[in-house]
Amino acid sequence: LTKEGQQLAILKSMQKEKEQVSKAKKGDQLAISLPGVMVGRQIKEGDTLYTAMPEEDFRKIKRLVKYLSPDEIQVLKDIAALMRKDNPVWGV
Repeated sequence: LTKEGQQLAILKSMQKEKEQVSKAKKGDQLAISLPGVMVGRQIKEGDTLYTAMPEEDFRKIKRLVKYLSPDEIQVLKDIAALMRKDNPVWGV
């Protein structure tokens, strides 16, 4: 996962209502395990975390945009904007 374009950690596990899950949807509240990350130091309540998406995967998904929901399209735009802070042509 990343925060503001900086890699934090690899997601170890997620729980929803004390049950292990492998997927989450918008609005779900989850408990997540991020090795080496402490709430209050690296992340704070309310922070938005994104998937650390390889540039090539982003390009592939971008070609399939007609199959995505408006929320999914917005997340892709957010990820691109974050990654383009360091590399203005990321994902182009």
